[in-house]
Amino acid sequence: MSLAFVAIGDELLTGRVLDRHLLQVGRDLAMHGLSLRSARVVPDDVSAIQSALDAESAAGARSVVLTGGLGPTPDDMTREGVAAWAGAPLELHAVAHEQVLRQVALRHREPVDADVRLATLPKGAAVLPNSVGTAPGFHLVGPTGLEIWALPGVPAEFRRMWLGEVLPRLRVGSEQHVALQVLRTSGAGEREVADRIASLFARPDCRLGTYAGEGEVEVHVAVEAAGPLVAEERLTSLVAEVRLRLGDLVHGEGDEALAEAVARRLGQRGETLATAESVTGGLLASLLTDVPGSSAWFLGGAVAYSVGHKTRQLGLDPELVARAGHVSPEVSRAMARQARALHGATWGLATTGWAGPDGGRPGEEAGLVHLALEGPDGLCGSWTHRFPGVDRPSVKLRAARAALRALWLAMGLQS
Repeated sequence: MSLAFVAIGDELLTGRVLDRHLLQVGRDLAMHGLSLRSARVVPDDVSAIQSALDAESAAGARSVVLTGGLGPTPDDMTREGVAAWAGAPLELHAVAHEQVLRQVALRHREPVDADVRLATLPKGAAVLPNSVGTAPGFHLVGPTGLEIWALPGVPAEFRRMWLGEVLPRLRVGSEQHVALQVLRTSGAGEREVADRIASLFARPDCRLGTYAGEGEVEVHVAVEAAGPLVAEERLTSLVAEVRLRLGDLVHGEGDEALAEAVARRLGQRGETLATAESVTGGLLASLLTDVPGSSAWFLGGAVAYSVGHKTRQLGLDPELVARAGHVSPEVSRAMARQARALHGATWGLATTGWAGPDGGRPGEEAGLVHLALEGPDGLCGSWTHRFPGVDRPSVKLRAARAALRALWLAMGLQS
């Protein structure tokens, strides 16, 4: 199957928005035995969209995945561009309109004219339902036989529709069945993860891929076979081998983020957590409370960013802070102890450091982070991390994930 990808939007060409959809489409297709023949970015312009589709059709593409330009504003031109290319006039689509009105009602607002625009699609198009947002996607077969899959550019909407509506249909007709598993790892960089499973990359009966994020690395494991049962059996065996080699670097599978893995262990153990944050500025608590049901085990946290708040809000000894420095292992340990004591939690987790671009005293460069964890038996440990050469948001996210991993490992050791 010859597939192409076209991202539509002026904001993509001016650098205001980074397109991440190509990364997911290419990755998912590769793991399912498919591949892209081309990818391009075009502006919100009818003629540019037409030209892109003409070019893909002339090059022999069977399907084109379009993203973006399906919103309600006048600069969203994907519907018009596809309609002009296919020679299919735009018309109000009853199913699409019903879907839009249902999403509008869920948002407790009255319909407006722009909602009608969302449901106006090229004649002959089939609706791709959007359970996350208001803009429907659509599927249309053009006069040359080229299939168009048009999806919104909003990340959450695109992901849900791509995985639920489009990717499964692109696999239809394949003689081979692909079984796929994603392992989530933390505590090591992509190179170390890949080194541990290096010999498996050469196996002809599987496909492996490693993909690095901020403090996490995904390992995609795929097996292709003539039938689903055979594929699943081979996948189970291969995943077990990958897990064996990666050991405690693996914290979860599928979409389970590190915070969710921590939540799972806390819930299983009936334990609670409190945090004291400086360098992460509340991000650690935010990641934890992104997990549904977090109020059952996350008691609360303090963002003690300034030196004064470390002493006033957390009750740290001013002499300790003055002597050791507010960015120090000693202060991180005191913060963890106070977080646990003030909230009556099973665990106290703390972060302090320099997010940058400046550091502190000599030897305290930007990216220096101290973490500490106190549990039922007292101090579990304190750790120093250095994240050089990255910006403030990256330092904060990596520090938060390093703290979560420390807690996850500590609970595993006590199991």
